[in-house]
Amino acid sequence: MPMKGTSMKSMNVKGFIAGFFLVTIFFSVMAYSTVVNRIDEVNAEMKEHAIQLAESYSDTFTKAASAREFINELLEERLEAAGQSVMMNHENLSNEQLVDLVNQFNVDVIYLYNRAGEVTHSSSGDYIGWTATDEHPAGQFLHSVQDSLVEEIRSDTKSGVPYKFGYYRLDDGAFSQIGIEANVAAGFFDGFKVANMLEEMRLLDGVIDVAFISEGKRITFPDQSGFGFGQLQDAEEEPIHDMDSDGYEIYEHKGGYRIFVPVTGEDETVIGTLSIMKSSDRAVEVRQEILRNNVVIYASVLLFAGFLIAGWYRKSKKHLQLAYFEPLTRLPNYGYMQKFMKAKLANGEVQNMAVFMINCRHFGAINLSHGYEYGDELLQMIAKSLRENIRNSDMLFHFSADRFFLYVDDPGNSQLLEMYAEFLLNQIDELIQDDGQISAIHSNIGIVESRKEMLTLDQLTKRGAITLNQLDIENTHRILFFNDEMEIQIQREERIVQEIKSVIHQGNPARFHLMFQPQLELISGKVSGYEALARMTSATYGPLSPLEFIAIAEKKHLIVDLGYTIIDQACQFVYKLEKEGLNKLRVAVNVSAIQLLRKDFSERFLDLCKINGVDPSSFEVEVTESILLDKDDEMRRHLNQLRNKGVTVSLDDFGTGYSSFARLQNLPVDRVKIDRTFTNRIGDHSEEDPILSDLISMCHKLGKSVVTEGVEEEYQMRYLLDQECDYVQGYCVSRPLEIKAALDFAKQQHLLQ
Repeated sequence: MPMKGTSMKSMNVKGFIAGFFLVTIFFSVMAYSTVVNRIDEVNAEMKEHAIQLAESYSDTFTKAASAREFINELLEERLEAAGQSVMMNHENLSNEQLVDLVNQFNVDVIYLYNRAGEVTHSSSGDYIGWTATDEHPAGQFLHSVQDSLVEEIRSDTKSGVPYKFGYYRLDDGAFSQIGIEANVAAGFFDGFKVANMLEEMRLLDGVIDVAFISEGKRITFPDQSGFGFGQLQDAEEEPIHDMDSDGYEIYEHKGGYRIFVPVTGEDETVIGTLSIMKSSDRAVEVRQEILRNNVVIYASVLLFAGFLIAGWYRKSKKHLQLAYFEPLTRLPNYGYMQKFMKAKLANGEVQNMAVFMINCRHFGAINLSHGYEYGDELLQMIAKSLRENIRNSDMLFHFSADRFFLYVDDPGNSQLLEMYAEFLLNQIDELIQDDGQISAIHSNIGIVESRKEMLTLDQLTKRGAITLNQLDIENTHRILFFNDEMEIQIQREERIVQEIKSVIHQGNPARFHLMFQPQLELISGKVSGYEALARMTSATYGPLSPLEFIAIAEKKHLIVDLGYTIIDQACQFVYKLEKEGLNKLRVAVNVSAIQLLRKDFSERFLDLCKINGVDPSSFEVEVTESILLDKDDEMRRHLNQLRNKGVTVSLDDFGTGYSSFARLQNLPVDRVKIDRTFTNRIGDHSEEDPILSDLISMCHKLGKSVVTEGVEEEYQMRYLLDQECDYVQGYCVSRPLEIKAALDFAKQQHLLQ
């Protein structure tokens, strides 16, 4: 839309006219050579377009292969996890327990075979008593020497339903067969068949012929079924040369161009060659048109240039203002948005509208871990994706660093608005998944509707920001509509932020302090240490939940300084323990991902220990498993540096996230804290909890000690002792204690022992 109110310096008229005539003379001199060069350029453009087409589909072939491999890996991981569980528990498994394992590991069927190849147990109740033949995959596995085998997707011999099966040999010579129904995966693979993609390419404008050269240098094309391949016969085709992954070849034929582009896998090895025959008819037409219209173009350009530049000069104050576009994303910026929205609202033309405030969270972490240049590239891709997927009637603006503002004209009802927002978020998710950063960037949308009342721009943007803040606090939804209660909540948050800043800069024991919950070593009955728990009391709102003020500190970038405040207070408690002769007790402190991303974290931690005169080996650092699964080298460097100084590293809330014993073995941790959800599963009369006991056993086998949280009952304590759990923590031992009470508790335990 036209921009009003812009300004620019007046131009020199004489210099402008002189410049126009110089351009005219230059154009006249260069006219002939321009025509000749243009013809060559058209030829080159046609070739380049053909090359780009071939290269783009070559990339599609590569992604297709990667997609198949990724789906296969996901299925195989689920089969492996279920297989391992069956191996550990097969001696006492019943059909009902097999059903539980099916539900737990998200597989579809589990069969148990004896050493004779006969099905003895079945999660579905089918096939019991059936004996595998030598030709059947189960029979072949029975007579093999393999410990495990995972098949490609195949149809079940009885039902015909496609399954992916895995076979796992048990220690008594029997084996298990575990299957995942693969209808969805098979349909997904169909969408990536080479034959289907070739057929799609043949329908593109200007494509005469398309083929794929297999690894054996055989040219193939899709047959009528769309599944297999047939031999391409073309006696006039140019000889096909060996290709490598660094280049392409192009041959000019009568009527078109034949392009050969290598198709590479994820490891950059060539898996085949894509050949496309592109028509050159358009190039011939363009050449003829250039020659035919040269004289007309020459005269028209001169007249049009004079008219255009004169008009441009008159309106230059309005149209040459570069300040209205954000240079990074090339989207209209906040200034443009102000003029656009004020013009819409001032005219009173819009009675029914809405705005989306789109936020891409955690860009700060991306910039710190991968660099600002990478963060800028990712932001450009997100802006491009949004621009390409909004409706033509809507207007997108780059509101601030990682936020976008979308004006939605005539939005319809709230349900349609939510569907629109979900669509845009899905587009961003797909983009980030392709870039490998799905674990880092989290996007959400706050929606403000304006139907009966005409809101001002300030009201719209403020309400949008409040809605996004509420999304950050809840962290359970990605789309939220503004309501009046949110403004009250944001006022609460702003007050808490000020109080956190006061704690950081001035210290205020009445408002912020640590409490300490004892941890008990089961085998000896001794107190082994404490976990430091932050507590905050607001002057306005009273006691605050740690979930609330910690989340606010993280969102407002105060968590690093607050974290050092917690470590400093924990050091003071450790100093008091050591003065009482209790220097063998460890104090655990929680550390956030943002703290671990700081380059000086481990140095600051050790400096605080030195300043307070305490031994670093008296500390335990607790981190969540999601932090370590990001495989950030900076985080691992800090943890290893602390471990070298005697600091224990524990993995908190194990079992609630992406738990994997295969990953746990390689993580830089010494101790595993099992979440209280597993403790709650210990019943008063249950003799065993196979999941919890297996967790403890597997952690021990990996050389990790185990702490179980949330122990509140004596029978839970007895059960964990029977399972050889190392440490427990919970109300059964003690509630969190103030500093003096924690010291008295430790001294009393010390005297008793």
